Amino acid sequence: MRAIRITRVPAGEAPLEIRQAWVGCVLPVQFSRRDEGKGVLTEKPEINDWHFVPWERAVEALSAQGKAGAAEWWRTVPVRDDYLLFHRADCEETTPD
Repeated sequence: MRAIRITRVPAGEAPLEIRQAWVGCVLPVQFSRRDEGKGVLTEKPEINDWHFVPWERAVEALSAQGKAGAAEWWRTVPVRDDYLLFHRADCEETTPD
């Protein structure tokens, strides 16, 4: 499976400190494509080039990388999909940890 490292604070509806926690995290990518994403709180649509990361694996990666508070926030989000989406511009390809 491919992996990405988050290099910039992702845009989105999560609080800033939660989004900042992604920086430096290495996440497994299930697939990448241009698609419509949506906000995790309002479900507002947005079209962009995305990396699709399995939701649970992303949250587990936050926890494993010492960011348990941010991981817990994601576990409480009421609207969940199978994936969290990260803009390609906010990431770099890397090898899995």
